[in-house]
Amino acid sequence: MREAYFQEKGRQGYRQLKILLQKQHALKINHKRVRRLLNQMGLHAKPRRKKFKKYDQENRYAKNLLARDFTAKKPGEKLCIDITYVYAGSKRYYLCAIIDLFNKEIIAYHLSSQNDTELVLETLKKAEKKRDLKGATLHSDQGHQFTSHKYANTVLGYQMIRSMSRRGNCWDNAPIECFFSHFKTEGHWLDRPRNLSQLVSSVDEYMRYYHFRRYQKELGFKTPLEFYREAV
Repeated sequence: MREAYFQEKGRQGYRQLKILLQKQHALKINHKRVRRLLNQMGLHAKPRRKKFKKYDQENRYAKNLLARDFTAKKPGEKLCIDITYVYAGSKRYYLCAIIDLFNKEIIAYHLSSQNDTELVLETLKKAEKKRDLKGATLHSDQGHQFTSHKYANTVLGYQMIRSMSRRGNCWDNAPIECFFSHFKTEGHWLDRPRNLSQLVSSVDEYMRYYHFRRYQKELGFKTPLEFYREAV
């Protein structure tokens, strides 16, 4: 048994060794006895490398609390967050933005060359300085930035409630997707910035236009800031 154990480099457990002894040495022996004798000799099978458990990732997800109800009764009640890509010349950058569903205002946005969790956290930090986020429902898709422990802990630290779209369903996060569509057709693709400085100026200029001069039918033909001021 010891010879068979080292011959197999400790890869086989007592059940496999029992079969090996039967087939190669015609020994009829109970697997319990094999286990007991191996234990007495201090011989144990080498443990397999543990696989990544799916539930470790799944517990980072959140329920779809919005359920496509994109109406809000007060500022800071429901927020949506997402990331889109933009170009400066041939170089790609990433724009993260948070929209308040009460008045469709972009309460925070941030540009980065990296599509990572830090981009999202910087955007959240800006939003926290502008709005009272306590108790707000923050909706996102299931991107890796939003399923990270760091993001979940940050949202919890701001006393916010996470909500997530169903997998592969962009309509569950339609308000921010719609904003990015308008931003690209009405701003980014018209300006075609060639470097980072031009890109920053282009994004800032569109945000001013969107908040102060873009009237929206669903807001009673008011701009986001006009609607906000009248409501508050």
